[in-house]
Amino acid sequence: MTRLFGAVVLASVLSACDKLPGWATAVLHAEVKASPLSGPDENRDGIRDDIEPLIVGSSTLPDVISARTTYAVSLQKVVNFDFEHPKTLALLKSEYSRSLACAMLVDDGFIERLDSATFNTPERAQQQDMFHKSISGQAFDFDALSRLCN
Repeated sequence: MTRLFGAVVLASVLSACDKLPGWATAVLHAEVKASPLSGPDENRDGIRDDIEPLIVGSSTLPDVISARTTYAVSLQKVVNFDFEHPKTLALLKSEYSRSLACAMLVDDGFIERLDSATFNTPERAQQQDMFHKSISGQAFDFDALSRLCN
């Protein structure tokens, strides 16, 4: 049976074959790469340097680390996102919903911890609020999205 989640923290309905094409990923990356809220990312992997140790220390299982890393990258894109670009907002929602579905498969309370660490300043929390407002009332098909995690 398909579970359907709808809430402020969840994004749009996507099919199992809905993957971001390369051009869409590049456009989304271009919209989010420069922000005064970013914080340091010395190795340029898309995750703030203060977040990486949390992920690495959270598990010894590579699949868990991978899911959490992917989710952290999507959260960082929310932090950096310029909400003046509504077309690329749809791409961010798509990426976020898939990464959240994968993170939920291995969640032991870490999603909440990662969210808190990522949105750890009033300005970053404001970005999170703006993103949540943009997806409020939308839902996604958890089962279809979780099949993309393999």
